Amino acid sequence: MAARKADHPLQRNEKRAGTRLCYLPPPTPSAGTRSSNGVSMSWTAIARREHNRDVLRFPSDLKDREWALIKPLIPPARRGGRRRATNMRSVAEAILYIASSGCQWRILPGDFPPVSIVRGYFYAWRAIGLWQRINQLLVMAAREIEGREAQPSGHRCLGRGIPANHHRV
Repeated sequence: MAARKADHPLQRNEKRAGTRLCYLPPPTPSAGTRSSNGVSMSWTAIARREHNRDVLRFPSDLKDREWALIKPLIPPARRGGRRRATNMRSVAEAILYIASSGCQWRILPGDFPPVSIVRGYFYAWRAIGLWQRINQLLVMAAREIEGREAQPSGHRCLGRGIPANHHRV
């Protein structure tokens, strides 16, 4: 019996060492799905081409447009030292790979910079709040695409914030 070809490379089942691994793509909106402002979210040929991640090394890699949003937020190299030899895009992609796949630091594929460098940048960027800024930028961009104001108005959030006596642990 001939094996049925998968529609998407992430939908194929693979047999490795006697275990069956099943990779499924993220859910896609159906034809009738609407965004919060009533705009139809159906997939068109243009949208599929724009969001296709098959051309990337890993599904977690950044496209040029995505990197263009994040690149200005990356801190510049320190002054007075030697030039930065590490590609910051590769570091960001390595961190996204770990976050999306759940792999451990020590089994990061060799396509990325060394684990010690990636880990060092991850902790440094976390300490300066870079990931929160990137998240805020992406949320604002998504709100603008939907035709809403970039910053939510405060009247909807009244009484739903963190209590004043709340302390981070």
